[in-house]
Amino acid sequence: MSAFQSLTVTKDGFAFDATTGESFTLNRCGQLVLQRLRHGENRQQIVKFLCDRFEIAHTTAERDVADFYQQLNTLGLISNPSDYPQLRENPEPPSAPLIACA
Repeated sequence: MSAFQSLTVTKDGFAFDATTGESFTLNRCGQLVLQRLRHGENRQQIVKFLCDRFEIAHTTAERDVADFYQQLNTLGLISNPSDYPQLRENPEPPSAPLIACA
């Protein structure tokens, strides 16, 4: 099981990892991406969902999802980054961070 599967997330976006004691805050977009990851959706499905839900450009959604994966990896919330789609080289900064450390 991936580490993000065991996170407890409140409706306000507060996430707590009981294993490590770490806590994080997810914005609404981050909550939705995490929810879809937990349901087994792939990157392209998540990107399409974000485009449809928020009426944003495909490139913006791609960049935000790539950044989210990087943040999960940096925070140690995914155990094997190679199990996830490759991150884009030199992505532009996301429009807003999807995770903030508490």
